[in-house]
Amino acid sequence: MRKVPHPASVYKTKAQRGAYLVRGILWFIALGMLLWTISDWWSSESTNFWRSRVSKPKRTLVSVALAATAVAASPSSKPKKDVAVIVLCRESEVPDMLKTMASFDEAYNAIKLHDYVIFSDVPWKQESMDALSSATKSRVRFHILDDYAWGMPKWIDRKNFSNVLATQTYYGNTESYRKMCRFFAGPAFTTSILEEYRYAWRLDSHVRYLCDVVDDPIARMDATGALYGYALRMKEKMDTIPSLWSTAEEYAVGKGRKDAVKAQWDVTIPGHSLEVGCHYWNNMEITRLEWFRGPVYQDFFKALDASGGFFYERWGDAPVRTLALLLLAEKSSVIFFDELGYQHPWWIKCPPPSGVCFKKGVALKPGVGEGCIPDPEIQPHTITDGAPCNVGQ
Repeated sequence: MRKVPHPASVYKTKAQRGAYLVRGILWFIALGMLLWTISDWWSSESTNFWRSRVSKPKRTLVSVALAATAVAASPSSKPKKDVAVIVLCRESEVPDMLKTMASFDEAYNAIKLHDYVIFSDVPWKQESMDALSSATKSRVRFHILDDYAWGMPKWIDRKNFSNVLATQTYYGNTESYRKMCRFFAGPAFTTSILEEYRYAWRLDSHVRYLCDVVDDPIARMDATGALYGYALRMKEKMDTIPSLWSTAEEYAVGKGRKDAVKAQWDVTIPGHSLEVGCHYWNNMEITRLEWFRGPVYQDFFKALDASGGFFYERWGDAPVRTLALLLLAEKSSVIFFDELGYQHPWWIKCPPPSGVCFKKGVALKPGVGEGCIPDPEIQPHTITDGAPCNVGQ
């Protein structure tokens, strides 16, 4: 009679077989990985052994071309983003900055969605950052300025500077104003957060865009290769920049720029006098960052910075930037956005009479009080066509 095994022993035997099978598979995998590791080590060691004893292969044109292609495709050479809308904003200015962003988005940025980059020398309150971030569909980035960007250079004599502030009579009798001018004259372009952008579009609080921006300024700058675009020209208070022109002129002569300045701008150096202080006003400007953070402009800024004029006098960043373009760039690299409808305290600029002011896509007459309607919260003193003076003449 055949002996029937107990059910429990049958289950035990099957479990043992399963365990043996799993164990065998794991050993097989481990052995395979060990052999693969040994093979890889042996081949690399062998290759390194022979490489150290034979001459390197000659670089052919094909290999050089392939290497160049690899570099071009590397992550470090990715195309930069188009525009950073840069803002210097204090906590007290947040309420009006919200209105400025709403105006700018309605006129232009709601479609383009360029990043806002908001600078400050001190951290913001969380509720302020939340409010600014929620005011737009664009990404809003915040950047705290370091000592180089917002500090006072070590070569500035504090006592001398205090005496200057005590006698200053025109808009700028504070340390923060001088730091602001210096920041926008140079360090702003080299802040790390702007490294990934091609252009910086300046936006200030208490600014309103009065018409839709139909002719895209960025596309125009790309098409023309422009380094700088502006909407207004103004006259500086010359007693606030008494040595700026002579300092900049000396720099340009030292760099051998006499002939180029004469050919491009019809300005003879040394000896020319910018008596009216005409300059590109910077509350609406677009800068090509490649040039302004590059060695040509930054070397010019550092030479001016070393003279102390931002603190001992009251050098504004607008005339500094204007002189840099006049002395170091071609006249064709500067373009005027005459079609913009734009308002800043003291000034209103509308499209020319031959133009059109579009509001939310509707074409209206460009004149003040018709299509180009000022914001009543901002009290302007003067209505201008944007070009009251001729830079370089």
